[in-house]
Amino acid sequence: MSKYPLFVLCLFGLSLSLNPFIGSMATPATSVQIAGMRAQSQELYSAQSFALKYLNPKKAKIRTTVQSTYVVNGFSLIGWQQGEMAGQLLLKKQGKTWKVLSSGGGAMDLNTLTSYGLPKATAEELLKQAESN
Repeated sequence: MSKYPLFVLCLFGLSLSLNPFIGSMATPATSVQIAGMRAQSQELYSAQSFALKYLNPKKAKIRTTVQSTYVVNGFSLIGWQQGEMAGQLLLKKQGKTWKVLSSGGGAMDLNTLTSYGLPKATAEELLKQAESN
């Protein structure tokens, strides 16, 4: 028998599961896995969360991970990996959510980004951020 009453242990366990700073100890049912980087802003986190939900339908046999996320002027370029496959997802912020402009294998270049309506300066900044990492 433990020297601590059962209800004290239950309260301690509950406090751990509710603490968002515990990370790996707390695994809520709607948790998302963000590989490679921490969300440094609400915008990054929002784009990453949307991407993971989009890239991982409930019936997916292989989970897709987000490898990189860049956000500039309401557009997001997200690098993803699924097993041995990889590609990029291009998103546009609309209100409080994101809209998928393109998703596919391989990397996007300046012409591809501007063809989806990104201003040239925004596309260049996204690519600059991606190349610097």
